[in-house]
Amino acid sequence: MTDYYQEKYKVYHDKTFSSVFKNITSAISENGSVLITLKEGAGDLKGPEGRIFYLWQDEKAQEVFDTLGFKVCDFSASVSKTGSGDVWLSYVLDNAG
Repeated sequence: MTDYYQEKYKVYHDKTFSSVFKNITSAISENGSVLITLKEGAGDLKGPEGRIFYLWQDEKAQEVFDTLGFKVCDFSASVSKTGSGDVWLSYVLDNAG
């Protein structure tokens, strides 16, 4: 990846994800919860069926959730059942209001 692409990618992760996540979670009540699952890794990954995954590190994901006013109340990491070896990060988040 070039530095330009990495910088563009960082903007996608930080700004676009936050915007989309805020939009989706705007329907959650003040004391509501949300489940989100992210694929672990760095950069991005194109799956065999053409889907693009933006990969996450736990620390960065939790930082984004905190910035958006969500508290992690449950977390798990699990290996994909597809046999791909991919690791999925699952979070149950409480809306801090």
